[in-house]
Amino acid sequence: MSGRAVEAAGDCSTLLLDKTGTITYGNRMASEFLPVGGVDERELAETVLLSSLADETPEGRSIVQLAEDRYDLKPRDLDWTILRPGPLVNDAPTGLVTLAAPRLPRSSVTRADVAAVLAELLNARGTIGKTLELTNGETPVAEAVKAVL
Repeated sequence: MSGRAVEAAGDCSTLLLDKTGTITYGNRMASEFLPVGGVDERELAETVLLSSLADETPEGRSIVQLAEDRYDLKPRDLDWTILRPGPLVNDAPTGLVTLAAPRLPRSSVTRADVAAVLAELLNARGTIGKTLELTNGETPVAEAVKAVL
């Protein structure tokens, strides 16, 4: 690290980082959830639990464990569907997607098509408890969602 970077860091009053390094410590285990901006602590715990269910890294597993142990949350008690889109692009929506259980070949998907799939999934009770991956493809959104039920 250069001396300039160290000096600049001394002037920082706030540092925002992604998951690794902010809620983990040396042995890569989550130690606490820190809600900000009036967010309810239990609601935060539910959200991070759901967002980490499919994360098989030590950090992800420790987040699930912390939510279970400290907040008595269990994934089986919550309705959840995880949607993992491919790399997002700002192109015009196609209305055509590939939606399937992991592991889809890595391919892009338009932001608008992700939104359309999310809207369909909200009413599709048969996807609860599933992890799905999404890319642009050749199947209309409604048909793709029905196919994974």
